[in-house]
Amino acid sequence: MTIETIFSVRGKAAIVTGGASGIGLAIAEALAENGAKVAIIDRDDESLAREQKRLAAAGLPVNVFVADVADREQIASASKAAIETLGGLDIVFANAGISGGYGPASTYTNSGRFENLDLAVWDRTLDVNLTGVLHTLRATLPAIKQRNGGKIIVTASIAGLRANTSIGYSYTVSKTAVVSLIKTLALELAPSNIQVNGLAPGPFITNINGGRFHDPSNAALEASSVPLRRLAEPQEIKGLALLLASNASSYITGAVIPIDGGKTAGGQ
Repeated sequence: MTIETIFSVRGKAAIVTGGASGIGLAIAEALAENGAKVAIIDRDDESLAREQKRLAAAGLPVNVFVADVADREQIASASKAAIETLGGLDIVFANAGISGGYGPASTYTNSGRFENLDLAVWDRTLDVNLTGVLHTLRATLPAIKQRNGGKIIVTASIAGLRANTSIGYSYTVSKTAVVSLIKTLALELAPSNIQVNGLAPGPFITNINGGRFHDPSNAALEASSVPLRRLAEPQEIKGLALLLASNASSYITGAVIPIDGGKTAGGQ
């Protein structure tokens, strides 16, 4: 068996939420580059249209649907339309997420301290990062079960694997809960030959948290806490995403895999 065969997603039908930018866009692009039929769901209609046009120009046609994963009816409707367009579903990346503001150790503001938490930010972060995953998986799981096997990949975070006081409470709590959801769902779906795994990114240069890592000074400060001494580009998620979406991960389930330049191994 060749590497191309082991990691093949050719002809597979895949949905990626939060796929109009950053890590989600890189995942969608990787799937399309390797022959999958891809649908991107995102709430940002302008970015969706722009990226669909860019990918089509590169010979990578993708289908796009507008929905906010925090809205149960929107994600259910978009997922239904995507599944019908793709002719079924083999792979879902529940990737959509937002930051939860500053953490208690922030030097920029005291808003991240426990007694100062903005409950509106708390509610919105959990609605998207946790309940949004629930809505996404409930909307897509029946179609995957019809295939008698498939792949569910949820974007967690290293913030869900260990405490970090530079990260907001709501984000840390949401991603910690997602890690538990991944593991429990993996146990439930194992008899159905559906693998459920998680990506746990460290610091990537994306637009999350106001795109602060696009600022060289912020990026340099964060990079100093990473053993590899740099931040990741979104394209660096592609290899792990393909591993978890393909038959290469046929005996991997319930895993949440850090991709973080070594931070969880010993960074600050």
